[in-house]
Amino acid sequence: GHHSLMLPALLFPLSAAIDLHASIEWQIEAYSAAAPSFLSSKATILDSTQKVLRNGTNGWTCMPANPSGPASEDGVWASAREAAPVCFDAA
Repeated sequence: GHHSLMLPALLFPLSAAIDLHASIEWQIEAYSAAAPSFLSSKATILDSTQKVLRNGTNGWTCMPANPSGPASEDGVWASAREAAPVCFDAA
């Protein structure tokens, strides 16, 4: 059968990291890291195509700001740092 092990991130094969980083959950966490959690936890989260990943309630928005986009061909960020996330308020 298929077994799942929790391994330190360094041991993941690249494909597992890509699958993980393509997930909505990872993207929300990565882009939210640009602001303190009391702001980002209620912020709207956008992906690199400006698609809403999560609707927020406090007027703040977090999204990746790297103008080059992901380096990898599958369009997935290698890390939160590569995404260069920013959070800002509507004003």
